Amino acid sequence: MLERPTVDVAAIIEGQRLTPFLVRLVVLSWIVTFFDGFDMNAISFAAPVIRSTLGLSQAMMGKVFSFGLIGTMIGGFLLGWLGDASAGGRPSSWRRRASALSPSLSRWRGAMRRC
Repeated sequence: MLERPTVDVAAIIEGQRLTPFLVRLVVLSWIVTFFDGFDMNAISFAAPVIRSTLGLSQAMMGKVFSFGLIGTMIGGFLLGWLGDASAGGRPSSWRRRASALSPSLSRWRGAMRRC
């Protein structure tokens, strides 16, 4: 029986030089992470105005925000899996539509539900 050689991944990563590609990758990752959390922080400042303008209760606003987060979580799991399963070519139009509509549909459903 052949014995497979082991690979020390940590040593490979630590042995790499810091290239411009890696610097761009880290900066881009930081920007994406910053703006991913920014929308939830920004909406917390706008929520009181939205609530008073639309005449919503705190419970209704809680449901709207909760459904938005739940939709983002489910969309991340399902569409991430779908993207991994179908990776191998140019994205088709139905994948783009599903990716664009999933958070919007979940937020719309949450906003339409009353307490």
